[in-house]
Amino acid sequence: MPLLSATDCLFAPSKEKMLKLETLTSFYSSDIDSRSVKVEYSLFCHVLESVPDCEVDKSCIQSIYQYMVNTGMLALYPNLALAYKLILTLPVTSCSCERLL
Repeated sequence: MPLLSATDCLFAPSKEKMLKLETLTSFYSSDIDSRSVKVEYSLFCHVLESVPDCEVDKSCIQSIYQYMVNTGMLALYPNLALAYKLILTLPVTSCSCERLL
């Protein structure tokens, strides 16, 4: 379950969670540029510190991603935005329903 614990870096982003970000990006190494995402993450942490709590719930991944969409930050932080998008679209389970005939 290292991937699930690594997603913690996207909840209330802070520079102290950089090691978890590395774990997350190593799992998605074919999709996310690990060097660029580190820079984007540290810059985004700095930007997010100055955002009032009434504008974005910093402990909610969906709220943070929505804030990025609304403010046009997807183009500024493409690798980080992709990390949020990948985590938001992870299936909760891979179980399927069985039907009896």
